[in-house]
Amino acid sequence: MDLRASTRSVGSQELAKVLTSYDRDPALANKRLRSLSASDAPGFIRIALVHLGRGGTGAAEINLAQLLGEQREYVDVLTDPNQLADGEAVVAAAMMARGDRDYHRKLLAMRKTRDARRVFRILQLIDEDDHAMLFVPWLRDLVEDGNSRLASKAALVLSRLTKNPLTVNRFLQSSDARVRANAVEGLWGGHSQSTRTLLRAAADDTNHRVVANALVELYRQGDSVGREKIEELAGHADARFRAAIAWAIGEIASPDLLPTLQLLERDSTLAVRLRAGRTAKRLRALANALPPAVAAGKTH
Repeated sequence: MDLRASTRSVGSQELAKVLTSYDRDPALANKRLRSLSASDAPGFIRIALVHLGRGGTGAAEINLAQLLGEQREYVDVLTDPNQLADGEAVVAAAMMARGDRDYHRKLLAMRKTRDARRVFRILQLIDEDDHAMLFVPWLRDLVEDGNSRLASKAALVLSRLTKNPLTVNRFLQSSDARVRANAVEGLWGGHSQSTRTLLRAAADDTNHRVVANALVELYRQGDSVGREKIEELAGHADARFRAAIAWAIGEIASPDLLPTLQLLERDSTLAVRLRAGRTAKRLRALANALPPAVAAGKTH
């Protein structure tokens, strides 16, 4: 079923109407919400979660989240990629965490599912959750699970969450480049000396994604290795490294790297030129959005 078509149904319109009336008469609005739920519980859950996922944090939405919290089935819908778009699910999950005191217990119970797409959605929700530490044991299990996509996402979430050098170092020993790359990305924003040591080691990895992720953060931290390696790898014999450097420059978004980017825009490999071109377009858009003095790299 097309979710977006279904949310334009009479049920969706009726839900919006009831919620609009909540401030005038909360008791009557709540009674009407329960009536809607009783008439079509699965449809109500889906429509209500989509509404929560599209914003709104008022009393009506909190009451709606509390009502949904009485039904365990909402977690099945929330974690189903076919029911809600990624962004909607994340926003709706934040509201459910406020409205349902058992939200995290219900979400953790989903760890038994073998549906990889559903697990990936749960990882997306955990990644934005203020209580994500509750899921650390499960995240560790997923890294060892053998599913590359899930393992790499779990490594990203766990590294970002804990910034634990020992954990990240273990991930960097993985034979799966996706796990190593995401573990390095999870270190972004960490400023300890052990973090910088790990980033420098990752900058010498054999995989272009791992190296690029390390160089982004090294450059941001003002580490000379970041700038030196970016300029060096812009001339790497492997086009994948050159394209990764073009991507990294876009993440860093520093005008100082424009000469290196311009070199990549003239690269002999089309894929590198395309990546560099997209990065250049992005940097121009960012520059156009800034005051002239800031865009020119001046602070005074």
